[in-house]
Amino acid sequence: MPICIECRHPVKTLWTQYSGAGDKASGHNIRLTVCRKCGRFCDKYVEHDFVVLFIDLVLIKPQPSIVRLGILLLLFDVYLTWARIENQGLPGETPGERNESSLGQLAQQPIVIQYFFFLMLCTLSTLAFHAVIRFLVASSLSPLVALGVLPRYRRPNSVSTALLVSSSTKLFPILLVIWDYDVPAAATSLGWAVVANNVEALRILLDCRYYVACLLALIGAATRWSVARLVLVAVGLNGTDSMSVDASMATDAKALWGAVTLHQAKSRSTMAPTLLWIGLGNMGRAMCKNIVDKGNLDAPLLIYNRSKQRAVDLSQKLPGGKTEVVESLVDAVAKVDIIFTCVANDEAVSEVIAAALQADIKGKLFIECSTIHPDATQATADKLLAQGAEFVAAPVFGAPAAAEAGQLIAVLAGPSASVDRARPWFKGVTARAEIDLTGAPYGKATTLKVIGNTFVLNMVEQLAEAHVLAETSGLGTQPIHALVEALFPGPYAAYSTRMLSGDYHTRAEPLWAVDLARKDARHAKALAAAAGTRVQNVETADAHLASLREHAGPSGDIAAIYGVVRKKAGLNFKNDV
Repeated sequence: MPICIECRHPVKTLWTQYSGAGDKASGHNIRLTVCRKCGRFCDKYVEHDFVVLFIDLVLIKPQPSIVRLGILLLLFDVYLTWARIENQGLPGETPGERNESSLGQLAQQPIVIQYFFFLMLCTLSTLAFHAVIRFLVASSLSPLVALGVLPRYRRPNSVSTALLVSSSTKLFPILLVIWDYDVPAAATSLGWAVVANNVEALRILLDCRYYVACLLALIGAATRWSVARLVLVAVGLNGTDSMSVDASMATDAKALWGAVTLHQAKSRSTMAPTLLWIGLGNMGRAMCKNIVDKGNLDAPLLIYNRSKQRAVDLSQKLPGGKTEVVESLVDAVAKVDIIFTCVANDEAVSEVIAAALQADIKGKLFIECSTIHPDATQATADKLLAQGAEFVAAPVFGAPAAAEAGQLIAVLAGPSASVDRARPWFKGVTARAEIDLTGAPYGKATTLKVIGNTFVLNMVEQLAEAHVLAETSGLGTQPIHALVEALFPGPYAAYSTRMLSGDYHTRAEPLWAVDLARKDARHAKALAAAAGTRVQNVETADAHLASLREHAGPSGDIAAIYGVVRKKAGLNFKNDV
């Protein structure tokens, strides 16, 4: 609903069209609404109706679309191009001598013919601008794709959308109908802004280097200018240009060069930090993928895993040039600004930190995502802080599928400045939400993680017992599963499905391996003992996990607690599926 711009009171409409709208002698074709609350016009600028109402008609009405934006930009280009050529004059004319002669024979044609000529001119040049850039980024025949300058982009329509949206800055001169400007450079700076926006849009969309985005924009601008020149020459306007001096190819080139040099001058201070990821289990691989896809990295993500082949396999699955497999942990730490660790247990964390301490780590940020005992978290932090590094405890909640989708929940603990450095890699990249423990002791984050993981242990234990009871009592497992889906959708239903489908004994690689689950159970029992209490459900689950370890070895999955409970009830470990 519109509002009064003076007092912000809601109103039904900003103007009313009255019966004399088509009669020029009757004056204005709209009547401004007076606010009942403050007694002033709700929006006095609506009297600039030819501008405001046109935008309202094309763009702001219900169901706006990119097509409408494209139409608006095209029609505005027609106005600008027409005005430029009319005011350009013939070579050698002074400004005071300029007249319609700059349009040649076209000036003798009816105004409608002139309008359709400029509409055709702008349509062809705009299509050429989009077509050449789409060809260069999306065609298998593109020389840039063939030379490996950038990977083939398979959504060319998104390229046009990005160019249209980033060109909307050219609509700003509409404001000059209302506010005059007295700085001639304003028009030039507006042209620069459009070019810079095109470059930035291409860089973000294609995830390419600045020089590649600048090259694409320059080629597009050159093609647009060439097509416009051909059309003008074809109708005999050899001495005119579709662009004024302020909007010429030279200005476009200067704008592109300015964007490049500005980026180079600021690159050291604005470049994204370099990253190293250590540990490529189920969670680590998925989080790496999201950092590569969404992290807007300026340099390849370095990846390290104790077994190198796993790092090589991941690198081959991700886009080329986005990752680099490293063999020396010490050398890798020395190269980067931020180090992520996501490894199996406390001992693995200690080994990684011992290697990292062999490098100069002053000023580097270590982000610890592993599930370890809170005391181990604090001990790790103490070692790193003593050498001048920063540390953030950042364990995450979520199954591997959630990690793959970037839907984890991150728990961040540490000094405010360090957490702020870590935050860009979580919400919106690897996580959907954060639990903020900024300023809290590091161990608080992993205490929450250990206790949180007991929810999963308890859930799996309860589901296993319920399904076995339902089967042995004659009820059957399907009614229990239906109840779980209706009452506890989400993780409960997912684990129930894994049990009943046989996934717990057919999966090649466990989602949550038995040894990792037992490690978390030990940490929970240790926390409870230190606090003078017990976690009896966890104790029961851990006993079943011990039996699972004997039955299936280290490849056993936590969901296979179901098989252990089945055996204790006289059923087969594997269900019939």
